[in-house]
Amino acid sequence: MGLPNDSLRSGRLSIDLTWTLRYRNVSPTELLSTPSDLRSWTSSRGLHTSGHLDGQDLDRFKELREAIFGALSRAVDDQPTSQTQRKVINENAARPSYVPVLASSGSIIFKYDGSGVDAALSTLARDAIEVLALRDGRLRRCE
Repeated sequence: MGLPNDSLRSGRLSIDLTWTLRYRNVSPTELLSTPSDLRSWTSSRGLHTSGHLDGQDLDRFKELREAIFGALSRAVDDQPTSQTQRKVINENAARPSYVPVLASSGSIIFKYDGSGVDAALSTLARDAIEVLALRDGRLRRCE
């Protein structure tokens, strides 16, 4: 079925993750309500996972989402990221990541350990670190 308004893409995975809780200040709408929603979202973003996703996996993605959202909000306000936000982002960035492998066909395939959940979290956190480190004035708050 897919998520509502799933076509919204910023070009940055970490920002896209924050958009999975829409209308935060007016009428919060959670797009990642179930592990199935999480599977749909990660698949649509090229974050490969396999096996069963559960409520704990969903909670880990939501925790990272909120840390990224808070850090991005603080960056827009020209404030430093909180210690808690940095800890969540950095711990996830340190997880095992996807490893690009050149296939015999010449295409790239991505290998990962376990279910791929750690690799997806690592990719999202690393992207957030890149965005937060830019400090180039392009980051803005949506209306």
